[in-house]
Amino acid sequence: MTTSKSFNNSIKKILIMVAIAIIFSSSSLIGYSYWDLLEDTNQSIIPIGEWRTPISTAQEFYDYLTKDDSVSGDSYYLINDIDFSGFTWKLNSSNNDVIFRGTLDGDGYTISNLTIRTNSSTYTNIGIFPEINGGTVKNLVLDNVEISLGSNALGANKLRGGLIAGEISGGGTPLITNITIIDCGVRATRGAGAGGIVGFIKGNNTDLTISNIKATGLKVFNKTSNSGSIIGQINKNTKSVTIGNIDMEAEIFANNNKSYSGGVVGKIEAGASLTISNAIIEAYSINTLETDSNWYNKNTKRYLGGIIGYSLTDSSKLSITNVFFTGDLITNGTAQSIDIGTAIGLNDGSYTMSNTYYSMVEFNHLDGTIGYTPESGYTGVFSTLVNESSMPSNSWWDNFAINFDNSIWGQDSSGRLYLIR
Repeated sequence: MTTSKSFNNSIKKILIMVAIAIIFSSSSLIGYSYWDLLEDTNQSIIPIGEWRTPISTAQEFYDYLTKDDSVSGDSYYLINDIDFSGFTWKLNSSNNDVIFRGTLDGDGYTISNLTIRTNSSTYTNIGIFPEINGGTVKNLVLDNVEISLGSNALGANKLRGGLIAGEISGGGTPLITNITIIDCGVRATRGAGAGGIVGFIKGNNTDLTISNIKATGLKVFNKTSNSGSIIGQINKNTKSVTIGNIDMEAEIFANNNKSYSGGVVGKIEAGASLTISNAIIEAYSINTLETDSNWYNKNTKRYLGGIIGYSLTDSSKLSITNVFFTGDLITNGTAQSIDIGTAIGLNDGSYTMSNTYYSMVEFNHLDGTIGYTPESGYTGVFSTLVNESSMPSNSWWDNFAINFDNSIWGQDSSGRLYLIR
């Protein structure tokens, strides 16, 4: 009996040791980044079994995000703020067209003082990611991030530009969410678009969501056409683009005679689907970003909308709900001023629109003056006027705010809505 009892105790000890070994072995398979998260309250807990790669330096950020073999399983997260002062982002023949398919989670940290510059006259896309296919970018703050072009690049008409991506394509369900933009600039030269978030969207199977975006001091410049604070152009028959909960303060400029500039989207083509909801837009149609005298302090030339510059899609594909616009719709030259509207500058399709308003918007008049009263000959689509030369009252904002989620939206002392950050 004594021998049997001793044997059983030995077996129990062995089983306990094996169980402990399995637990620690499993933790190494899960990845140290998961266990690190348990010690850091600033990080989000990730599902067991998901491997994430931490990024802590400018060089790591560059190396991981410019590699040319991205797959959907790639998952990166920031573990601290990253200041790119003094760092040279090399955009070259090997990484100017990389496609990102993974996930970048900023975990609320800030990328600051980053300049992505090219002087190439042949590159197609420029942004933190030149192109995204099915990827996710979330929980990131961009502070003083510049998309910059040299004289050769500006002399050509090749580049689409966006802070996050020059282009999104290829299908899937890409997601860009919880992004804060502070004093950033985007430059592009191609008619396919310049956007504060993305230059160009395409794909019959692309189902893109852009949500919870707040921008202050954003400047978007396009030497040609199709500029917006969120997206430059949505290509024909794009399956779905959903934009919701955005709070944008931006300058948006395009220089062509057919500029197609919008407070949210520059242009949406026929057959593409777009939903915009819960948005506060303060947009100005002037360029103070690119200082060349050909463009500096000039206004967008033609087809200018408070929400969309030019729409060719139909009402079953375009929905605008709970949007407020203020700022200006001043074009460069009085002869161009008829093709504007507080909702859509030029509409060659149809739309559904509800709870969409504007106040205190400046217009240029045919006699060369500027004022808050639109000309009677304007041909764009107008939303509902609240106040012509002043912002809405507190009580109006209180009523409008009912349509917004108060867990992510607040109101300042004047009642004006703002996205909480």
